[in-house]
Amino acid sequence: MLELTPGIYPDGLPIHDLHGAAGAPITISGLPDSPRPVFPARAGVHTVSLMDSSHIVLRGLELDGGHQPADGIKAEGQGRRRCIAVHDIVIDDLHVHDHDAGQGTVGINVQCNAWNWTIRRTVVERVGTGMYLGGSAGDTPFVRGTIEGNLVADTRGYNLQIKHQRERPDLPGMPGDAGATTIRHNVFSKAGDGARGRDARPNVLVGHWPLTGPGARDMYEIYGNFFYQNPTGEPLLQAEGRLAVYSNLFVNHAGDGVWIRPHNDRPRRVLLFWNTVVVTGRGIRVTGADRGAVAAGNAVFAGKAPIRGVDAADNLVDRYTRADEYLLRPFEGPGTMNFGPRADRLIGPSIDASALAGCSHGSEDIEGRPRDGGNRGAYERPPALAWPDLVRKPPLGAGC
Repeated sequence: MLELTPGIYPDGLPIHDLHGAAGAPITISGLPDSPRPVFPARAGVHTVSLMDSSHIVLRGLELDGGHQPADGIKAEGQGRRRCIAVHDIVIDDLHVHDHDAGQGTVGINVQCNAWNWTIRRTVVERVGTGMYLGGSAGDTPFVRGTIEGNLVADTRGYNLQIKHQRERPDLPGMPGDAGATTIRHNVFSKAGDGARGRDARPNVLVGHWPLTGPGARDMYEIYGNFFYQNPTGEPLLQAEGRLAVYSNLFVNHAGDGVWIRPHNDRPRRVLLFWNTVVVTGRGIRVTGADRGAVAAGNAVFAGKAPIRGVDAADNLVDRYTRADEYLLRPFEGPGTMNFGPRADRLIGPSIDASALAGCSHGSEDIEGRPRDGGNRGAYERPPALAWPDLVRKPPLGAGC
């Protein structure tokens, strides 16, 4: 373990050809209960550069972009040398900020073959793009990742994008059996400074898995998150491929909620359960999906079509302006908003949620409390946590 004393570290942090081991990673961290070590950006040099390394933990650091044209963390892709793989990486409790020289300047950027990454308890704010995981052409995949308990806010482009995947490369240690990439208990906010027009982006976009071969049966598990505001004309979440989206809170007082639609391929297995959606635009929109798309147990309050493209029979829907008849304080700001159910207002017949049986927390609400199957929306009962206390370190679990 390398523990860094508080101070300024102006030369960046290159991590090239370094390998820990399972159960014995190389850990670089700040000191407990001390100010974070600060790594300021330099123009054209990525502050933390990862290449051909594995079993690395970065904890308790601050990456100050200083508005320079440089990414905060980058697993390098093409360059003077081709990176083969960066795997088994933990990013824990970092503060990444002001990497905002342009929309293509990224807080955490993974452009090399990558698997078994965990990004947790990290604040990424005032950056061009928050997290960009996977190569843009789909040929360097981001596999079996866990993104949990983070706050990503005030990005010009995406808070988070995970790129589509073409055929998965045959590399030693690369997962090939069916698994999941998990996105849970994060806050994704575009309340400020999002790009408009052709540069506008959703808060989160996830692309498809390989269409054949290893990885073709993978899933996204997206649960327990708070998606907050996107006034740019884009939705809070856009997705394709195979995914389970459950027990999330979607709030957009100036636009749309959830778009499940073709991007580089099409939606293939889509499970939408127990989400609360409060938006002035369209609530949940599904287009181009296989016949197996299911939406049940959601509470959707929308200014336009609440649910379109999938059977809405087992959901509660109403107008956006009536959300406060069902929810405690849906129109207030951070600190006082409360999307818990009013007494008996979201109760309905029990829902068949057997499709979620393989998901790690499919029987729990947004706060991890057991469900009885009758309540619609993200909360089984009034919440115990306030925004932004939804950002927390959740328990680990297997995927769908």
